[in-house]
Amino acid sequence: MYKDLKILITEAPKAHDFIIFSHKGTFFTSGVDFMDQMDHLTPGSYDPSSIPTLPAYIFMKSIIDSPLFIFACIRGSAIGIGATFLLHCDSVLALPHPKSYIWFPFSRACLPPEFSSSVMLPKAAGRTNAADALLFGDRIPFPKAADMNLLRVTSEGEDPLEVTLGRLREGFQGKHNFGKTARNYVELTRGHKREGLKKAAMREVG
Repeated sequence: MYKDLKILITEAPKAHDFIIFSHKGTFFTSGVDFMDQMDHLTPGSYDPSSIPTLPAYIFMKSIIDSPLFIFACIRGSAIGIGATFLLHCDSVLALPHPKSYIWFPFSRACLPPEFSSSVMLPKAAGRTNAADALLFGDRIPFPKAADMNLLRVTSEGEDPLEVTLGRLREGFQGKHNFGKTARNYVELTRGHKREGLKKAAMREVG
């Protein structure tokens, strides 16, 4: 999955100016089966120098390096890497379902945060909220996530994907350089952070 996503993300700038992540089903992401991952590890088998070759890290790097504006349109809970991924999106739009949540469950499995979330979440939501989420593993319901500026909820009955597509159509209407403008926006708001975020991701998994 990570390899396929990496290919799509790195190829997209050749023909597109935006990336939209959406989903079918109840969850945006349901998290990784940690026990299954543990089964593949044996004592002494972990080599930090292999981090840059891991599929998950390659995917993370492709997101951080992407020059395109990234949307996430979610209708259900985001768990694990899906939760950390949202921190890298330029716009996150979600259905206002009170039972849907963002969850960073890494500490529950005695794992460190990932995908630069140890740096990004405190900046986005404040240190106390970040500690509640990353250290204590609290789930963040969508209404609270909206208050923490982690996402924006749609009006009742509005589909996040349709709202996003409508905004893009509106943006392109009569603006032939809207795609270039979006790329410039990304470079101004994300370009100077890339190296620091990649180093943070390396520290987390190292």
